[in-house]
Amino acid sequence: AYRYLDRFFDLKMPLPKLEIQKHLDTINFENNCFYDKVCTEAINKYNFQCRDIAKYVRYLKMTTYNSAHSSNIRLSPQGAGQGFCLNLVVPVLVGIFIYDINLYANFMRGLDSSPLIEILTIEGKFEYYIDQMLQIDEEGETDVLELRKNKLEEVYNAIFNTYYNNEIYNKRIGKMSFDKTTKEYILGLINLLSKDAEAIRFIEKSERIQE
Repeated sequence: AYRYLDRFFDLKMPLPKLEIQKHLDTINFENNCFYDKVCTEAINKYNFQCRDIAKYVRYLKMTTYNSAHSSNIRLSPQGAGQGFCLNLVVPVLVGIFIYDINLYANFMRGLDSSPLIEILTIEGKFEYYIDQMLQIDEEGETDVLELRKNKLEEVYNAIFNTYYNNEIYNKRIGKMSFDKTTKEYILGLINLLSKDAEAIRFIEKSERIQE
């Protein structure tokens, strides 16, 4: 093979290793925007390379990037809940959609909250925002990290595992309220991803049948 390729290539040129942070700087992720911080942490968490990052950014701009960077102020508990989903939940969703379609499916079905909890409890990143939105009082708490994880699990279940009826119209957690429209709101944001996910699952199912 080498002798054959020598007919076409006379010069070997090693390329320097891509510096991911410099690549991220070209995407205009803002350090003071929680949406962008979650996106950056998802890229690091799932070890996205150049092609993965390009796909991730493309999906973000197709779904939520513009909405997350608008100046709309959400004052109601329901609005705060939707804002939480827009800025923190959806970037994680898009990340795991690219990283592992089965993990994405389990997350959406309410079976695995770990992607959200692992990213949002990274030390030194989101504590202030999480504590404010979930109204976590650190005073007197011996394990604040575990408290945050439990509260985020509660949020995840409120979005993906709660069946609302007339008696239980909504779930209030901290400053946020989640009801039967919350998951519909997320599905509306990631509508294009859902269609792609269906196509991917159809292809995988066809391949398993052929095997």
